[in-house]
Amino acid sequence: MLAHHKDKEKVDSFLKKFISLLLGCKGFAYEYGGSTIDRMTMDERMTLCNMSIEGGALIGYANPDQTTINFVNGREYSPKGKALERAIIYWKSIASDLDAKYDDVVSFNANELEPMITWESIRARQ
Repeated sequence: MLAHHKDKEKVDSFLKKFISLLLGCKGFAYEYGGSTIDRMTMDERMTLCNMSIEGGALIGYANPDQTTINFVNGREYSPKGKALERAIIYWKSIASDLDAKYDDVVSFNANELEPMITWESIRARQ
């Protein structure tokens, strides 16, 4: 499944949670893309992908790009020199094909999303 988000200039914490909960496709893989995702920091992308699990996904994924490379580059345990160059080539090779087929595609304008309230389920309420 591909979730494509567009046109949101500022990515707030609400948006990351809302997008992952909005989809709620238990048992699927979520691939995120679009201009909103492109503008997210790596931390924001990791939050979104992690929250996909809360929404029932098996995995949350955004294709590796320059944001990914910038995040990894220079970190203590990241590849260095030629190893980093090889890693970047590999990371780019695992990005989804432009003509990839998906079970479902959800596309929406992130500017049109409004906040919603969620709370954890507590047995006493059941």
